[in-house]
Amino acid sequence: MIARILRLVGPERRWLVLAAVLAAATSASGVALVGSASALISRSELVTTTATLGVAITFVRLFAAVRATARYGERYVGHLGTFRITTRVRTWVFDSIAPLGPAVLDDRRRGDVLSRLADDVDELQDFYLRVAVPPLAAGATAALAVVALGVLHWSAGLLLALTLAVVGLLVPLLARRAGRTAASRVITDRAAVRAELAEHLAGIDELCVAGATEDLMERVAALDQRLVDDQTRLDDVRGAVTATIGLIGMTAAAAALVLGASLVERGRLDGVALAVLPLVALTAVEAVAPVTLAAEHLGRTRSAASRVFAITDQTPAVEDPQRPVRPSGGSLTIRDLTFRYSTTDPAVLDGVDLELPAGTVAVLTGPSGSGKSTIADLLVRFREYRDGSIRLGGVELHDMAVGVTRERVALVAQHDHLFDTTVRDNLLLADPDASDGRLLEVLEAAGLTELVRTLPNGLGERVGEDGRRLSGGERQRLLVARALLRDADVLVLDEATAHLDPPSERELLERVLAERAGRTTLIITHHREQLVPVDAVLTLQDGRITTAPS
Repeated sequence: MIARILRLVGPERRWLVLAAVLAAATSASGVALVGSASALISRSELVTTTATLGVAITFVRLFAAVRATARYGERYVGHLGTFRITTRVRTWVFDSIAPLGPAVLDDRRRGDVLSRLADDVDELQDFYLRVAVPPLAAGATAALAVVALGVLHWSAGLLLALTLAVVGLLVPLLARRAGRTAASRVITDRAAVRAELAEHLAGIDELCVAGATEDLMERVAALDQRLVDDQTRLDDVRGAVTATIGLIGMTAAAAALVLGASLVERGRLDGVALAVLPLVALTAVEAVAPVTLAAEHLGRTRSAASRVFAITDQTPAVEDPQRPVRPSGGSLTIRDLTFRYSTTDPAVLDGVDLELPAGTVAVLTGPSGSGKSTIADLLVRFREYRDGSIRLGGVELHDMAVGVTRERVALVAQHDHLFDTTVRDNLLLADPDASDGRLLEVLEAAGLTELVRTLPNGLGERVGEDGRRLSGGERQRLLVARALLRDADVLVLDEATAHLDPPSERELLERVLAERAGRTTLIITHHREQLVPVDAVLTLQDGRITTAPS
């Protein structure tokens, strides 16, 4: 797990190395500063002129300057590197999740997926800044301090080595064992709270109308209380560890002082160095103490990483072929297509046959649940089919790259998403290079030109979350305009005009077909009546398609 987290860093690991070096320089210079300062103060009592203290004073100033500079550099490099690493990791997670939807992600709550992408990835940044760096810096500082006291006397070095082993190894191990369960539960509890809130806030209007907000608040309060309890447990462990380390540090300083006094009394240690032993010991313990917090963060990081990898390790339902082929033309042919959502489910499509030559306009009707939207999902490769054949421009969809398929087949569904940004930005998702003139053309084809002209900011007007600032019909027209901008070989309108009254629906379809003259269009609808002239009327029922006169 740890090795895999480190591999995510890639070339950004240089920031970790530099941060570790600067952190080690900060801690080591701090120990050296305390040691040299204590020696300077002691020696100053024995001389009558500062001239003999010039070297010691220079070292004190040097270590002070190095410590301040290294601390600033460590903070700057550490946080800058962490932000870059977090950006890299979050991008990787998103790129791993995107191919999974919707087939693989259908069974997951959106709030839970969001928590893994946001909170859990944020938790991973603690690994790089608070788990990977502190042990390296502590190790370098401990080695320096032990050697420094060992030079004065081997027993002082041994005492400090044993103390730092307890602080840097035993205490973190005990702390991790004490807080392991709580650290893991904090991650899952936080995800549960976010998932519950994200799911119900999306329908908060309906909950208010139904008077069901009290039940929601009770569930959220229960989840939040569980999170608070686990966080409190972690805080208790952290407090106990901090107190323990403080006690160990003071005990080590007192022991070093007693040992030093004994050595001075026996003539084995210069009295000037007596103050060095306890102060260096105390400073070294403080420098190694962050390893204990690193152990706590390691537990939380492992839990967050396991949640992230649990979703990113899933195999996409649809994958690109090794040697993709590009189609030519907009003909659509389906032969003996059978599809079921799982091996235990009954077949939604059972031997579907469909032939739409390039330029055909067809209507597909059928009762709810008959599989009309399933055909649309298969055409844009949201789901994978195993039995039968779907050919676009004479090329099997299996042999085409998923991205190419979605360039050639545009889908407008009833519940497609609009982002909380401008009209322009929502349209540019289909063609980032489109000019404003081209945007106005597709808006004209969708019957939205007058609306855009009345908006205060025109194309720069925000549409609200999922198009909430638009009416249902305006929202659907904007989705149709976005699909028209893609200029795909095949356009599938899956209940795309459901929010329009019949005259408006007919008018929009006429505009769309005029814009797409000569290209294939499949209109999926519940309407039995024919709104616009089409080449074929198809009915899907009992898993098969029948053709009626157009």
